[in-house]
Amino acid sequence: MADLGAMSRLLPAADMPDVTRVKTLFNLTRPGDNGQPVLIDKQKLPAEERLKYDLSEKENGFREYVSNLIPLRRRTPFPKPDECQNKTYDIEALPQTSVVIIFMNETWSTLLRTVHSVLDNTPPRLLKEVLLVDDASEMEHLKTPLEEYLADFPKVRLIRSKTRIGLIKARIIGFDAATSSTVTFLDSHCECFQRWLEPLLARVATDPKIAAVPVTEIINSEHFGIENANPIHVAILTFPLLSYDWTYLPKREKQRVKSLTDPIYTPAMAGGIFTISKSWFERLGKYDPELLIWGGENTELSLKVWMCGGRIELIPCSHVGHVFRIHTNYHYGNVNSFYSYHRNTGRVANVWLDEYKKFTMNSDGQLVDIGDVSARKRLRKDLGCKSFRWYLNNVHPELYIVGDGVYSGAIRSVLQPSMCVNARDYAYSVALEMLPCNEIGGGQLWDMSELGEIRHSIHCMDSGYSKEVQLARCHGGGGHQAFKYDGQSLYTEFGYCIAMEGNVLVHQTCDGSLSQQWKWHKNREQRNLTNHI
Repeated sequence: MADLGAMSRLLPAADMPDVTRVKTLFNLTRPGDNGQPVLIDKQKLPAEERLKYDLSEKENGFREYVSNLIPLRRRTPFPKPDECQNKTYDIEALPQTSVVIIFMNETWSTLLRTVHSVLDNTPPRLLKEVLLVDDASEMEHLKTPLEEYLADFPKVRLIRSKTRIGLIKARIIGFDAATSSTVTFLDSHCECFQRWLEPLLARVATDPKIAAVPVTEIINSEHFGIENANPIHVAILTFPLLSYDWTYLPKREKQRVKSLTDPIYTPAMAGGIFTISKSWFERLGKYDPELLIWGGENTELSLKVWMCGGRIELIPCSHVGHVFRIHTNYHYGNVNSFYSYHRNTGRVANVWLDEYKKFTMNSDGQLVDIGDVSARKRLRKDLGCKSFRWYLNNVHPELYIVGDGVYSGAIRSVLQPSMCVNARDYAYSVALEMLPCNEIGGGQLWDMSELGEIRHSIHCMDSGYSKEVQLARCHGGGGHQAFKYDGQSLYTEFGYCIAMEGNVLVHQTCDGSLSQQWKWHKNREQRNLTNHI
């Protein structure tokens, strides 16, 4: 079993934890085995080890120090639910796959643990090759040391880009080099579970227009324990950023599936971990080659798979662990990350969203130039793809499009007209704050839905937890997430008004004071409930 001994011969000693000392200190006999967490109390570490421990997260967005204590080959759990263990697959009848892994300045242990998890948990007959595509990494351990290490694995091929081209173009390079009838994409900090590939290939073999997605298990960025996804979530699109998020299975999907092992229809996917027929992906135009570096590729692929005659299926018996960084370490070269993201999503909006493109952030190309999209529009026409309205009605009826509400835009205080309601942190925070109005949306873009929700994408104001008004995941059930606006006051169905108190929002007994008065743009009249939540 490959372990830290191999790594220590190839990497500078200064970058490595004192493995023997740390294992003894914390009684680590088989660190991380079967996906167990590696728990380190850094206060017990010697000073020099504590410094390595702290620096490893700042540099990588995850605790590399802990990752380096775990063998490059560790056992991963059996897939859940338990019914998956009873399923059988005819290995000889399944197609082979080429696994494409893109990396740029990836740490040694996470990259090679990804590779080993593929080699160790995939039936040899099904694995044609592993294609590692290096997007111009600068770190020394990814140069000659990596080439020397991979020389012992004939199925692994290393492809180098001389310049930074971004993960989208790098994936296209890997896809074009693939020689099997299916291609499986993975990120470079993954761990494949036992029997991860067979369920994916079985679905693609059944219908080549299926993009098969495994259940993504979280590998904790701090202790590298594998946290089972329970219950299973599906990916959804979010407006106006054209990004994606995760949510519980919709009621309609719970009713459609017959067993815990049945494929689940998912409106979107993350875009970097899936299996697809090579010919189908080629017919779809692969990724838009004019997308830069990162961003928007998952939305483009999600929309065109569904709208052009295919399906995205989440496969409950296929599991892949993934390290979610607490911050990105991806370098954009000479391309600004803001420019890259908004150019990409602007291109996607103009090709695939029809009249709904106006609800995205750069559909008019005012933020950044989106380039010529005529070739992608022609591709859509040639494929006979359906409308985005069809997608909303048939694939993603739960999707709420921010900007299409009864009221929409910034919520401005009458007491202090320069101050607007702001979502402190779009992804994680449950609190709100008052900030100077920015006139560009972002955390200050709010919608009032048909249900009276005050929405910021998939999050809603919620008055039910404390004196302060909170920001919580929208549940569509009314109650503390239902509000009314009379052109002056925002109030709940329980008779409380939203007020500005310092830099936070609170609910108070309505008294007509200026702190309880707000200006908000009216979009349209209330109408009958639509497909929106």
